[in-house]
Amino acid sequence: MSGIMVADVSVVFETENEQPNHRIRLTDVMAAWLRQTARSRVAEWIVVSTREASPEEEVLLGKAPARWIRRPEERYYNLKNQGILQARGRFVALADADAVPADDWLERALGVLENASPDVALVTGRSRFQAGPFCREMAIAQLPNQEDRPQETTHFLAHNVLLRPSVVGPLLFSGGTIRLGPDTHLAGRLLKAGYRLLYDPSLLVVHNYARRSTEIYRHCLVIGYAFESFRQSSGEPGAGLVWDFFGRIRLLMARWQTLRGPLGMSLWRFPLSLIFFVFYSTALAHGIAMARQGKPEPFALW
Repeated sequence: MSGIMVADVSVVFETENEQPNHRIRLTDVMAAWLRQTARSRVAEWIVVSTREASPEEEVLLGKAPARWIRRPEERYYNLKNQGILQARGRFVALADADAVPADDWLERALGVLENASPDVALVTGRSRFQAGPFCREMAIAQLPNQEDRPQETTHFLAHNVLLRPSVVGPLLFSGGTIRLGPDTHLAGRLLKAGYRLLYDPSLLVVHNYARRSTEIYRHCLVIGYAFESFRQSSGEPGAGLVWDFFGRIRLLMARWQTLRGPLGMSLWRFPLSLIFFVFYSTALAHGIAMARQGKPEPFALW
């Protein structure tokens, strides 16, 4: 970047995603934002949390123009909504407590969004999980936008996005008390309103990941429960569990064929990937059934 650097980016952090057994903590994410090559563009950090800052977090907060806002009753997407509404910057970057951006993430994101036309609402990037069992298959299942080329997209993830608050602010995430689904829903609403979403694979983020298969099952259970809860809250029609199960496996195998190259997966891995996709779809079906039966929300331990 050349010329005068204007501090015009608000970084919004949430803390719901931080769990005791995570390998990535909020302090790791804060440290990554202190290392950003375009750090001079950051006008403020806004941490919206259900709790107070820890002593270690206070040290890092002292190295940035930061505000810590307590919202004890809010959850993940509403924490982000509050941050967007509080932001003073021309751009807003959304950060999760368990997802670390590359050191040049902001520089590359600004390079895309500043040079885009006004009808571009946001730019998102490529997220990968930490090394762990079936981490690449889980990326296919849960992390859209793995292609090697920049392009327009229909999805984004709320931990890997730079957005224009002037566009997103009036819409925000809906169903904010539900853990998954509102980012995909917001993407659809932005597209319907005539805005475009851009994807650039150079915007790299590493997301926390499980180390044991039991943790993965619990996590997938939560995904199924949350997606079904959001579907019910938004009034969208639902498919039968068996139809949804086989349709999901077909979709995942189609994505595997498209994305195995960018993810470095050879053909010999096909049987293992298929086994995982059956495992994943079974866990999601279990979570969907729990939501339809009105059972309490399960809890993921990673």
